[in-house]
Amino acid sequence: MIVSAVILALITLVAFLNVQKKRQKTYIDQINELSLATYTNIETRKMEWVSDSFVKLCGYSKEELTQQVQDKLRHPDVDASYYEAIWNQLKAGQVWQGELRAKAKNGQDYWVKMANHPDIVNGKVKGFWTTRTDISDKKNLEEISIRDELTGVFNRHYFNEMFEKELHRASRKHESFAIATFDIDYFKQINDFYGHQKGDEVLKQVVNAVLKHTQRAGDFMFRVGGEEFMVFSDLQDQKAFFNYLELLRESVEALAIMNPKAELKTLSISVGGVFCERAENITTTKLYGLVDKALYEAKHQGRNQIVMHVV
Repeated sequence: MIVSAVILALITLVAFLNVQKKRQKTYIDQINELSLATYTNIETRKMEWVSDSFVKLCGYSKEELTQQVQDKLRHPDVDASYYEAIWNQLKAGQVWQGELRAKAKNGQDYWVKMANHPDIVNGKVKGFWTTRTDISDKKNLEEISIRDELTGVFNRHYFNEMFEKELHRASRKHESFAIATFDIDYFKQINDFYGHQKGDEVLKQVVNAVLKHTQRAGDFMFRVGGEEFMVFSDLQDQKAFFNYLELLRESVEALAIMNPKAELKTLSISVGGVFCERAENITTTKLYGLVDKALYEAKHQGRNQIVMHVV
């Protein structure tokens, strides 16, 4: 009788533990779904498990995701070296957290706040679990607040915010800092001759031409006035920076947009640049004054040219 009671108790305990295990698994599955989770093999870089919620977010099927390396999801604007730094951190058994931009199967961008946790077995990293929060709406609102409505480049407000940050970053790393301003020569004549609607179209054409050459991770372009723009670059050589500015000038000249009342009869830009060899030796106020002076000199010397100072 006692034996029977013990057996019954053991059966009850096993049944209870099985129920608890099922509940725990259900709970974990729910958490994984809510967190857009995936599991990736650290060696092959292939996702071995993906949640249904993540499939819905990115648009790829589970079969497509598990047959491709995770880099497939990397946005083209995110440098591959950034991903390598994350992989190396995970291989070292360290957690990585941050925000990443990605591209869905349909070509649309999305943003996630991500946490990668290494899966360590017997002291070796086998893979890592990734959990995500979709922050696309938040990022879209942020983008609207820092973008110029007409041209889509960064606006004056964001320039004021980034100028101090970028100069401080270069100063902290004991690097050089390159900045330039350009504006469209005789732009008023475009508006007077063609009308403001045409003037807006010309602004967009100029921006699109310049943007083709400002796609590196260290490049920033801002519209700070009607037809005035600012550019940052992390180029560390003054000759390379001058050639870069010449490329911008030539790209606008190549548009061959007619401006009948201008001296050259076609659209052009004047560029003022400053290459600061040691960022820690200058302030934003001083730098802004120098770049503005360089633009004035370019205008005064006949327009459609570059004046660059080295300090």
